[in-house]
Amino acid sequence: MTDIIPFVPFRLAKAKKMSERFRGLASKAAKSFPNLETELLQSRIDITPVEYISIALYSTAFWFIAINAIMIVSVAASGQIVKNLYLIPMVSLPVTGMSFLYLISFPMMTTRFRAKLLDRDLLFALRHALIQVKSGVTLFDTIASIARGGYGTVSEEFNRVVRDINAGVPAADALERAGFENPSPPLRQVIWQLSNSLKAGSDIALTLDSLVAEFEKEQLNVIQKYGKEMNTWTMMYMMAGVIMPSLGITFIIVMSSFFGGSVSESVFYLILVFVVFFQIFFLSFMKTKRPMSISSD
Repeated sequence: MTDIIPFVPFRLAKAKKMSERFRGLASKAAKSFPNLETELLQSRIDITPVEYISIALYSTAFWFIAINAIMIVSVAASGQIVKNLYLIPMVSLPVTGMSFLYLISFPMMTTRFRAKLLDRDLLFALRHALIQVKSGVTLFDTIASIARGGYGTVSEEFNRVVRDINAGVPAADALERAGFENPSPPLRQVIWQLSNSLKAGSDIALTLDSLVAEFEKEQLNVIQKYGKEMNTWTMMYMMAGVIMPSLGITFIIVMSSFFGGSVSESVFYLILVFVVFFQIFFLSFMKTKRPMSISSD
């Protein structure tokens, strides 16, 4: 379970107690976030939507007071309180507003990230399961083997299934619960098909075989699509990161010689800063576009 959330000044258990006075407002605001309950469940944040919104409101109020206090001290230290008074709300309101939006979006972002991690390891876990089932291993032992197999978040999900079955929950019900509580559509499809196969008494090996073939084809399509996108992004990178800065410098020098002026040294530093920031942004952007199935992380 997630215990630390960015922009929340305390651990989750303490933050729940500190934010109790915001519960009334949070219960009214919860109607505006109908998907929050599912997102909290799938992101493994074990609190209710009302509790989470109250924590978000409390954290926003906390940072609003803290930033205002810092700004008031800074403005007072400058000796020009009246002149710089406008800076206090100008800084505190946008920062605290963004922190509230981030906190409300955090379960959704966590859910999407977990879905990517699950999709990355799913095919390998399915191949493992197919080999086990074709070797005559029971479905429960196959699920337990995947849970111990080191398949990252997929192993964690199947470990929850194993715990539920050991606690007396029927295998089909444990699988259905796991399907609802995980954010990955492909894994939900796998789990529900396994559950249906159990209920219908059909051959699980055939089900796994078709799922492996389907996901192999999907991953191949994703990688091919990524390769085609890379051609476009590479061209944009060459234009903005290499050609435009070099031609721009040449153009500036030529034009300055025509008009008899001189180019300030700061212009070249600005171009250098632009290129550095563009390269950092571009690399970060391309990392988000890269399919998790070929990620080196």
